[in-house]
Amino acid sequence: NITGIGTLPSIVINSLTSVGNVVIEIPAGTNIDAGGAWNGIMNAPQVQSNNSVNPGSNTSVEAVLEIGFGNTALAFDQAVRIKFIGQVGKRVGYSRNNIFTEVMNICGADSQATGNALPANGDCKINAGSDLIVWTKHFTSYIIYTTTTGATPPAYTPPQLPPEPIKEVAKETIYDYQYISQSANPTFKPGETTTLTLTLK
Repeated sequence: NITGIGTLPSIVINSLTSVGNVVIEIPAGTNIDAGGAWNGIMNAPQVQSNNSVNPGSNTSVEAVLEIGFGNTALAFDQAVRIKFIGQVGKRVGYSRNNIFTEVMNICGADSQATGNALPANGDCKINAGSDLIVWTKHFTSYIIYTTTTGATPPAYTPPQLPPEPIKEVAKETIYDYQYISQSANPTFKPGETTTLTLTLK
């Protein structure tokens, strides 16, 4: 086992994983501190189960990638660039000892100088084209995830009131009949016809 700090050469790791491609760039002369006994091995990104980390409610985990050496804290004095290819706009965080932390800090630029300006064990993220970039000074398990919306409540439907009954309005029609005869003193005999004119007023 190695105790203390080791110095790394320039390293570029192109990792093709089942959840997407990842490129890791470690600058030459970077010192790495394991904080105790360590065998000097750093693992390439290894895919872990999506349900091994819970970023919180209303989230959907798309990938969990262990980078480094499990829960062993590996800290760098220079920033390491991690490119998650095709993951632009996704949320990202890391987990160690079952404690999840989201990377909230936005990098001022996608550059080594910006990454090196991070505090010890610091990190930041930035979108570059179609990729998500994380500059970090530590290795651990990284989680790519998105926000999901809660259940959509059903649309409000106002109650359907029965139609009001049609009110029948009583109508009264008054007819005023005028009898007009061809004779001044009309009389009716069997078989006789006459003319009646009904005038409606």
